[in-house]
Amino acid sequence: MIEVRVHNAEDPAILPILVDHRHRAGDESAQFRGHLPPHPAGGVRRAYVAAVGKSAVGSLVVRIDDDADWAIDYVHVLREARGVGIGDALMKRLFEDARAAGVTRLSGAALPGDRSTKNLFERFGLIAEAIFVSKDLRS
Repeated sequence: MIEVRVHNAEDPAILPILVDHRHRAGDESAQFRGHLPPHPAGGVRRAYVAAVGKSAVGSLVVRIDDDADWAIDYVHVLREARGVGIGDALMKRLFEDARAAGVTRLSGAALPGDRSTKNLFERFGLIAEAIFVSKDLRS
């Protein structure tokens, strides 16, 4: 059974899991084109951690800049735990909490080629609103 718990993203007890998952997510994103812009400083960061038994197998961090607008910083599921609904459980809990808090807008970003993240977001009704393009002129 998948259990999703909510934590303050700065909680020392949960921080090592979040750092590990963010690092893994960053390593995996290197296979895709482009890069995600850094999130602005400020706001509150809330962490959702999915566990099966005592093992943390996925996490999602959302930045709350104001009560109406939440932005997904990242969502990551350990490779060996994929395909069983961990990402969906994280998103479902995020949406439940956002609706209960009166949030009017949720946003997130996926890199070109990252179909898993794009598909996860689209299953929950998030749609692309803009396509950013760039070229490194040093090469």
